[in-house]
Amino acid sequence: MKNFKTMMTALLATLLFSCSGNDDEETPAVYEEQNFLSEFLETAEFDQSSPVFTGYPLYFGFSFTPLVEGKINSFVIELPMNDESAEIILWDKTSGSVVFTKEVNVVGNEELMVEINPIYLVKDKEYVLSVYSMSCLFRKNSSDQDANFPIVERDIKINHSAFGDDPSAMPDSIEYGLYYGDVSFNFQRTK
Repeated sequence: MKNFKTMMTALLATLLFSCSGNDDEETPAVYEEQNFLSEFLETAEFDQSSPVFTGYPLYFGFSFTPLVEGKINSFVIELPMNDESAEIILWDKTSGSVVFTKEVNVVGNEELMVEINPIYLVKDKEYVLSVYSMSCLFRKNSSDQDANFPIVERDIKINHSAFGDDPSAMPDSIEYGLYYGDVSFNFQRTK
């Protein structure tokens, strides 16, 4: 009988400890959504801003690289003038192909958040985000010096400003002393 009690106690202890192991499974991390634009403008010292109306559509935006796996949950755009057909375009920098495009109706001087189905980005892959519009905010620093690119803000590395006027091609003109905007995105790390 004594052996039976000892054996039952050992069996019960084994069951209790083996069941408690399930409680130790890690809960996947949930990361905060982030937008880097204000920090980017501050770090680049782009403290001067003026509205520009080009009279013809122009691509403007920037090249960037995510430093972690993540997703774009929404885009944020602000233009100085109304534009019923502004187009937000996300490009694969390596291939020059379009990853995402959406036409939006922008009211001048009002920030517009454009909700989308998440776009998953690959860590260390270069992308270009642009807007195709006839107006933008022309930003530069008061000392007329180039920004010290690349600029890392949160989980995003901004490689340089980009612009172009060919409607069939990714904007490939590189600019280090200016930023034409404003366009950005809300990014959420996934890993």
